Amino acid sequence: MLVSTLAGFIGPAHANAPNTLSEAERAAGWRLLFDGHSFSGWRNHGAESGAIEGWVIEDGALRMTRDTTFVGLLWNAIKPYGRATVDLMTRETFERFELSVDWKLSPGGNSGIFYLLPAGDPPWQKRGLEMQVLDDAGHADGKIETHRNGDLYDLIASSSQPVHPVDEWNTARIVVDGD
Repeated sequence: MLVSTLAGFIGPAHANAPNTLSEAERAAGWRLLFDGHSFSGWRNHGAESGAIEGWVIEDGALRMTRDTTFVGLLWNAIKPYGRATVDLMTRETFERFELSVDWKLSPGGNSGIFYLLPAGDPPWQKRGLEMQVLDDAGHADGKIETHRNGDLYDLIASSSQPVHPVDEWNTARIVVDGD
């Protein structure tokens, strides 16, 4: 399955470009995961239904929101584990796929693209794989091998680090083909 998503830290490579597949991409079997204007097909990790929390759609891209008020930070620190996280995931499960995603970070940003998460894990536990998305120069984890941008977090350092500066779009490609 070839899948393409363009989301918030993930979004369209050109701010005003429509989030669509080209004829060549459709002919090659690509499938669009994010339409640029709705959360259709997406949910918060640990939630089966309900409104998406922690994300907004702006200019055709998904953007993670942060509550920086004292009460918001305190609630996020003590949020019960039984509650869904703000991590965003597809409703559909994929086993073999190629994912192409455009992303950018704010200064000091630290995020990731998780995949192959086991079904039924509690929201606070993520035992799948993570491709690190990090402002290497602006975050302390940028000094740790296997925690840098593009790394398979805590497991394998990326073989290359061609990353555009903070606030510029980058493209990541993840291929899962077999066990």
